Amino acid sequence: MQSSIYLLPDAGNCLSRREIDVLKQLADGLTSKETSSALNISPHTVNFHVRNAIAKLGARNTTSAVARAMKMGCW
Repeated sequence: MQSSIYLLPDAGNCLSRREIDVLKQLADGLTSKETSSALNISPHTVNFHVRNAIAKLGARNTTSAVARAMKMGCW
């Protein structure tokens, strides 16, 4: 399986395909538990991807990470 990396022009950072998948689910209003079921991963893994995305985007929380990723055109 090939891992896709997306460069974020403004931040110079990158998000993995899975980080984007998780943020998309959260942007649609799903909880971590619902996201884990939708993506067939554990809630712990969802939170792992969220923490990584927050750090990479320089966000303060999940909502801010979703907003920044959308603003930067990640999807």
